[in-house]
Amino acid sequence: MSTQNYAVYAYSPSLHQQVRRFDLANVNTIITEQQAHQDAHYFALLQNTNQYLNTQDWQPRVQFEEHGIDTLPGWIDGQTRQV
Repeated sequence: MSTQNYAVYAYSPSLHQQVRRFDLANVNTIITEQQAHQDAHYFALLQNTNQYLNTQDWQPRVQFEEHGIDTLPGWIDGQTRQV
């Protein structure tokens, strides 16, 4: 079953790359939009501090997405199929 929730990303304009933050300790926690934006700012700051992928232009991004195993490509009636 899928649910909709906010996903936190950091985006690098110079690399045209986006990385997603996964919080495995709170996988099923639903966060508010405000919390997601706070997390995104911290995540981008962390990527910049660590110079992830050798760049420091990471910017916060938040997207409202559907999450769950049934959102995976090839998921049909409880089974995965070759796509």
